[in-house]
Amino acid sequence: MLDGWLAEGEKSREFEKNFAEYIGIKDCVLFNSGSSALLIALALLKDPTLPNPLNDKDEVITSAVLFPTALSAITLNCLSPVLVDVHLDTFNINPELIESVMSNKTRAILVSHNLGNPCDMEPIMSLAKKHGLYVVEDCCDAHGAEYDGKKVGSIGDLGCFSFHAGHTLATGEGGAITFNNPIYRKKLISFKSCGRDEESGSLQSYTRLGYKLRMIDLQSAMGLEQLKKSNVLVNKRRENVAYMYYSLNKYQRFISFVSSYPKSNPSWFSTAFTVKEDAPFTRDELVKWLESNNIETRPVLGGNIIRQPFMKNAKIKTTELTNADIIHNNSFYVGAHPGLTVEMREYMVSVFERFFQRF
Repeated sequence: MLDGWLAEGEKSREFEKNFAEYIGIKDCVLFNSGSSALLIALALLKDPTLPNPLNDKDEVITSAVLFPTALSAITLNCLSPVLVDVHLDTFNINPELIESVMSNKTRAILVSHNLGNPCDMEPIMSLAKKHGLYVVEDCCDAHGAEYDGKKVGSIGDLGCFSFHAGHTLATGEGGAITFNNPIYRKKLISFKSCGRDEESGSLQSYTRLGYKLRMIDLQSAMGLEQLKKSNVLVNKRRENVAYMYYSLNKYQRFISFVSSYPKSNPSWFSTAFTVKEDAPFTRDELVKWLESNNIETRPVLGGNIIRQPFMKNAKIKTTELTNADIIHNNSFYVGAHPGLTVEMREYMVSVFERFFQRF
């Protein structure tokens, strides 16, 4: 603030460099949100100056359980989403179902590491290599999460992150795209800078339809400080989730927990639960009880996204979405914020227990 430079500047370039190093990838470009990062990641893959661009109506396979703006990124780029069911115990896309919905129009896979839990990337990347598909990682919930020793956002062609206030690394708002391909950087900057071609040296040279999606230097300065604490923040969230699951383990006749794949090391965004189909109460009854005792809850992203009102008349190819429906109707999460104290965690457990002890 005292420097007087409020737009993107030196702090943003420093944050890009440091965040790329943290993820273990060559480069990074900042955006004003994770949703914008997803939008531009797919816009980039349609850029006609790429060697193998996507075209209108090409298909992008993704999870039926995802945040709504991930689906918006596909549809607003005139691409066709194809929805695949999830594993109920991980909330993530089931790789075994992907080939069943592929066609000659399939060009990309958008994987969402839901709630900071990495997808099973080995079979997904194998499929992508076999069929020549782009892979975009939605890592908005998953700063610091790892799969097979690599941080998410360094595995696919592009990784998209959010620095919203609720996420592990928080700058209020903000986002980023991580990548290895050196030809992506200038194109991404052009997309977020109104479509201007900065290589031309002219402020009036606009080579593509673009947007105004920059992050400001004040946010980047915050991000640099957050990065210094990244390991502490990630580990504290892991500890909070582990505590909740351990403390409530005896109630698994009523609720189930989220698990991870053997090669995964999650960076938990939240503590999620699924109320079992045969439980003597509904999710909504449990949620109402928690909220009445000052414990905030949230549904899992958009649930089964095809059940949302804006999808009412949509004609979209899907697999059977049995597990996505269960998550839509029966799952929710509570906070795992690193600021939770021991007393707060104990209180949360006690409120759950008082509810369960009624049955």
